[in-house]
Amino acid sequence: MSKSATGVAAPGELGEASEPGAASAAPGAVGAAVWISPVCGSCNITFFAGLVDDPFFFDIPAFNRFVSSVLAGQPNPGFFNRGRDSFAGYNTLSIGLSVPISLLRSRLHVKNDSIGLSCRTKRRISVSHGHGRFSDGDFDDDDREEGRKDKHGPPSSERDFINIDRMGNPAINVALIPFPRKNEYNRASTQDDADGRFANDIIGTLTALGTNATNIGILAQVAVVRGDFLRLNLNQANSGPGGGNNTGAGFPNGRRLGDDTIDTILFFVANQHPLGDNVNANDVPLRNLFPFFAPSQQPRDSGVDDNTRN
Repeated sequence: MSKSATGVAAPGELGEASEPGAASAAPGAVGAAVWISPVCGSCNITFFAGLVDDPFFFDIPAFNRFVSSVLAGQPNPGFFNRGRDSFAGYNTLSIGLSVPISLLRSRLHVKNDSIGLSCRTKRRISVSHGHGRFSDGDFDDDDREEGRKDKHGPPSSERDFINIDRMGNPAINVALIPFPRKNEYNRASTQDDADGRFANDIIGTLTALGTNATNIGILAQVAVVRGDFLRLNLNQANSGPGGGNNTGAGFPNGRRLGDDTIDTILFFVANQHPLGDNVNANDVPLRNLFPFFAPSQQPRDSGVDDNTRN
């Protein structure tokens, strides 16, 4: 299941929230505006958009140095001992939807009580429809998990946009797709994934990192065989603070803000031997109510630690 919405995103604004149902982190906070409002009166869908603390936690320099050591034939997990969160102290613009499970079951063709999510970023372009500059494949909006394309092609409004990024599971696009093929991957579809278009690239990267056939197979089942979808079992109960933290309910079953996705992926890359980046949580506490993101980072006085850890 992959659904898409196309529109123009306005840049972030400075100031406090002013829309009905909005809330702001603190009076006078810079860029702290968030909007939380019901989508409709009876469907219980809630929409959020706003500036928040970046919830991802990952030591990027340590990961890159570790990968380089592996490729050089001298694996050195000691690079992870620094344990510095590259995303600490930074903000990001986020969008969230809260949708009742009952509505998902009634509106979607749910198979085996599981749904999949694949997100794309699109950019408006100047299109000359009459000169064949782009094909429908460039704007594929494959709406079903099986990957079947809309036989009528994308709507005319969507033809003015082109994919520049896509993501299902974390790290697949970022870490496993070779740089020369990233644009091609971003333009491709989840059906292309399932057809094996990038399988050799992913296998090649994992093999170079020392991952054995068994664990390559496990990772392939998650992101290749059925397409790069982030899948969620609707029967799996989720509970706990910060949007959920109960054992067994997190990634790769969906992805909660507090899930340590990097350590999970490294575990399989390292053939199920313990390996992590020693960055185990967000730098600030998550909220316990939707949308769960922590409030945005605010300017510090001169000389005060800005919380960044690059």
